[in-house]
Amino acid sequence: CSDPGDSSGYWIPSLFVGRTVVPPSAAMVFYVKRSREKLTALPRGLVMIAGNAAARSPQQKGIVAWSCGAAVGDGPRFSRVPVCSVDQWLQLQVTFPSCWNARTVDSHDHKRHMKYLSRGRCPASHPIALPTLVLIVVYPPVPLGAQVATGHFGAHADLFEPRRGAER
Repeated sequence: CSDPGDSSGYWIPSLFVGRTVVPPSAAMVFYVKRSREKLTALPRGLVMIAGNAAARSPQQKGIVAWSCGAAVGDGPRFSRVPVCSVDQWLQLQVTFPSCWNARTVDSHDHKRHMKYLSRGRCPASHPIALPTLVLIVVYPPVPLGAQVATGHFGAHADLFEPRRGAER
């Protein structure tokens, strides 16, 4: 939230090696157009989660994926935290849904009011196309066995868009 133009809040579970937290080296947030439809700005007060904190098996790599690379987006994607070489960054990429139901800015699970695009289009139940939010968190390389606090496959991220007049 240090950028005065972006007062949104983003959250991810901590990455651990054993009982030691691995602090991120950097985080980048991209708002991209992946829809064939006209985009609408994110509504004030929007809350959403991408990924599944309770996942016990691999998630879709288009939603949550780990990779190694010298630059953002390098290399193949993995479902679990990979072991990267010392000259590569460990990267977590989380892609948020971009189709909104136009009725509520949150739901009890922080997901039902949002859907993912299908072939560049929003479903009729969630007709409003928003920019696709992609969060990339960069870490130093970690040893085998590193995982997020929610388990080997539980990587996810949250977005909190401030309400009108709210400050962070």
